[in-house]
Amino acid sequence: MAYLQTTDNNQLNWQLGASHINAGTQANQRIKDYMGEDAAMFAPMAIGSRGYKWSTNETGWLPMTHANAAQEAAIKLQLDQLRERVRARMSDKPALAEAFLSLPSDGNKYIFFKEDGGALRILITGWGFSNSRKPAPTVIVGPAKRTAPKVTAGFTVDGVLQPGRQFQVESVGGNLKTLATGPDGLYDFGQQNLDTAISVVDTQSGRRFSFVVTENAQPHLFDVTQMAPVTVMVTLEGQPQPGQEATLSYNGRTSRLTTDQNGRATQTVTYLPGQEISVTVGDETLAAPVRLTDNIFTFEHFAPPAPPVPPAPDTTAQIRTVDSMGQPVADFPLNVNINGMDIRGVSDPTGVYAIAQPQAGADVVVSSGHDGSNPCYFHVEPGQNVFDYVVQVSSPEPPPVPEPEQPKDSTWWKTMLNILLILLLVYILASIGSEYINHIL
Repeated sequence: MAYLQTTDNNQLNWQLGASHINAGTQANQRIKDYMGEDAAMFAPMAIGSRGYKWSTNETGWLPMTHANAAQEAAIKLQLDQLRERVRARMSDKPALAEAFLSLPSDGNKYIFFKEDGGALRILITGWGFSNSRKPAPTVIVGPAKRTAPKVTAGFTVDGVLQPGRQFQVESVGGNLKTLATGPDGLYDFGQQNLDTAISVVDTQSGRRFSFVVTENAQPHLFDVTQMAPVTVMVTLEGQPQPGQEATLSYNGRTSRLTTDQNGRATQTVTYLPGQEISVTVGDETLAAPVRLTDNIFTFEHFAPPAPPVPPAPDTTAQIRTVDSMGQPVADFPLNVNINGMDIRGVSDPTGVYAIAQPQAGADVVVSSGHDGSNPCYFHVEPGQNVFDYVVQVSSPEPPPVPEPEQPKDSTWWKTMLNILLILLLVYILASIGSEYINHIL
């Protein structure tokens, strides 16, 4: 059995003793009882003549101090996940859970890792001890460490270093120390051993970064740019308005957007706390401090009210029956056709006939009520209408002139004269005839 880690009694304070768990066999059994399948991540511990020993039957384990950046990130992730499971499993014994998870302050030396077929496993030694490690030489002595002249790191937003940016440095034991970059946007870690892995967490974004100390003196820069979505919505009477132009101003920059068929336009901007977003659509401008989410600017437009429609004037229509000289013709019968409907009427003594409830736009045909002759056409306009219908009056035939009667005394003698003339004619004819006959005889 290979001993991974060995310590003297005076090097570490056994923390589980306060929970009445002795070192050695009893502590290993409690690990199995409390951790379940996660117990495989804790190397068994035994008590030696001079201190404590953590062992394993497997070979090929390497201390975390030999891990590269990717391996260290994978180790830290497994440790974080283990802490969450243990705290959940032992929620009724939080102090004991923290005791099991406790590692010395130089915990990198107590975490071992191994890669099998691409999968990384970890093995924890030094568990059950307080975080304050007494100054004493480690039993496992590695090669002499070379130090880098200077290690600096900083955070950038849109490529600009961020002075006073708070971040946390995470130790293997899970402890976090809050630091901040200087006026130049960099934090000076001082001299560090080469190949040392350093993990930092940006406080604002929560992003985690890791790097390995090398001889390269260039600062380690981490992009913590966060993008904030901006949405512009334009409606008219509650309906989306596509094709609307919007001007977005932010951080000294201006961009133009056009709403889509849903009346919406979107864009992302760099999240800079304290900066204000201004959006203008037409003559209206909305502004609000930038937020990481839900930067929504809604422009609700309403159509101007329609101007009041003046009431239509009362419509009247009168037909005046007049003669050719424009004089009124009273009591004249009329045929009135309004939009195809026939009405019979008679003008009043003043020569006026009023159409009942005429409608503007109606077509009117007026003709003589005697025989339908002399049709005239009119169109009713809004308001008052007066139509002159010229009556055609025919002239009456003059009465026959009677022949003057002859006096009775001038009539009888004419009759007698006619009779005498006839008798004379007969006598003459008779005389002529008699002489002719005698002559023949």
